[in-house]
Amino acid sequence: MTNRLARTAGLVLVAAMLTILVGCSSKPKVLPQQTFWDSLTQLCGKAYPGRVIEDTTQSATFRDRTLTLHVAECEEDSVSMPLLIDGRQWATLVVRRDEDTLSLEHVHTSSPDGPPSGYGGSTRGTGTEHAQDFYASEYTIALQEEAEHSVWTIEIRSGAVLQYALRREGSDRRFRAVFDLTRGRAAPTVPSTRPGL
Repeated sequence: MTNRLARTAGLVLVAAMLTILVGCSSKPKVLPQQTFWDSLTQLCGKAYPGRVIEDTTQSATFRDRTLTLHVAECEEDSVSMPLLIDGRQWATLVVRRDEDTLSLEHVHTSSPDGPPSGYGGSTRGTGTEHAQDFYASEYTIALQEEAEHSVWTIEIRSGAVLQYALRREGSDRRFRAVFDLTRGRAAPTVPSTRPGL
């Protein structure tokens, strides 16, 4: 009788341990995109000063200008970030997420002589916790054929910097701007002005 009780108790203990182990192993993993998204939304409501650190085209739009990135509106599935040049809005960077991808769109104020609106791209794969690459969309390629190999990157080093970059694979086209996350301040209302300085 004692042996039978001991054996039953042993089986119950083994079953309990297996349940605990199965429970531990079935915990959902946090995907890199989710960690990246969480880092991005933690920046909401503040404006961050920045500067261009690489521009192979030497564009007059950005040369010797003061940049500011406002992480202005954070909703459940989208983050809107107006990018200002010398205090005037150039574009709004909009990052959206769906079930398994992130997308980046550049929204410009409608203007006949301004840049087109809506170009950007989507992620392929999960990226990393710190950085996501956005590959040119079909719409972007239709706007500019050479944009087919364009890849935008947003990299976030929490408590340090946010980097916004563009590279055109197969060419020397490069652009990088960094924003200082240690100097965030409350984001003011952004004036709506003509883009394409």
